[in-house]
Amino acid sequence: GVDDRVKFTGYLDRDKLDRYLEHASLAILNKYDNLQNRFCFATKITEYVSFKIPVILTDVGEAPLFFNDGEEAYIVPPGDNEMLSSKIADVLLNIPHSKSVANKAFVLITNEFSYQKHGKRLADYFNNLCLKSNL
Repeated sequence: GVDDRVKFTGYLDRDKLDRYLEHASLAILNKYDNLQNRFCFATKITEYVSFKIPVILTDVGEAPLFFNDGEEAYIVPPGDNEMLSSKIADVLLNIPHSKSVANKAFVLITNEFSYQKHGKRLADYFNNLCLKSNL
């Protein structure tokens, strides 16, 4: 019964995708538990969070090391469709909390993943490595 409210778009170019995200109520990154996903951080998370929309994530990979359920994201086990539908309902039925979660996530990605914030730190680190290797 969601066909009139959910659009399955197929491929979207960057501009059209951004327009959709600007008006989205939430984003879901539903990762399966497999070898590749266990050892990665989905960069789409930071992209979606930059639009200040709540995200629902599976507890696979590196994301749960940064995001806490109900604080900066909504987290579900992979394959748990009942929990996923419950989290979708939580996001859509509790807008003030959802906005708070999205705002906390935005602060998190700004503090933890911003190249503007960490670029100098990384440059200093690599410069120090180069200096040490020349000794």
